[in-house]
Amino acid sequence: KNKSTTSLIKRAENDWLKHFNLPFGDFKNSDIYIEAANQWEYNVKNMHVIASNAGAKYFVFLQPTLGLFPNQIPTNKNSNDYKIMEKKSDTYYQNLNRLYSQLIPRCKKLEFCIDISSEVTPEGNVYNDPRHHNENGNNKLGQLIFENLEYYLEKN
Repeated sequence: KNKSTTSLIKRAENDWLKHFNLPFGDFKNSDIYIEAANQWEYNVKNMHVIASNAGAKYFVFLQPTLGLFPNQIPTNKNSNDYKIMEKKSDTYYQNLNRLYSQLIPRCKKLEFCIDISSEVTPEGNVYNDPRHHNENGNNKLGQLIFENLEYYLEKN
């Protein structure tokens, strides 16, 4: 591509994106965790509309992640989960908690959002890495998600 073609494509992309009124913020002048939560909320609301228009039910689960205060902090220093948590810095976990402090209240306001972030606690061996559960954790998450879906689908 030559420079003028690249410029033309970039301008077309920007013009096209303006139609969607995306909540991308000015990260120099705003809190990045609020902006990230705004974008998450925008995305899940749009997915809900798309699913509804297709005649489908849409649910989003705010999932647990290691280091999320207070329920996702391992207490057994000899456990696999504790060893995994030690691999990340305090700053990583502070940032994670700052983001979730924005996501949790937004999730509570959405009828299709189910907050399970305090569930499947790190009781020894449920995490594969700080963001993902291992087979044990995934089995517990799967059961929890199934029970929630069953409840919400029976209710409606």
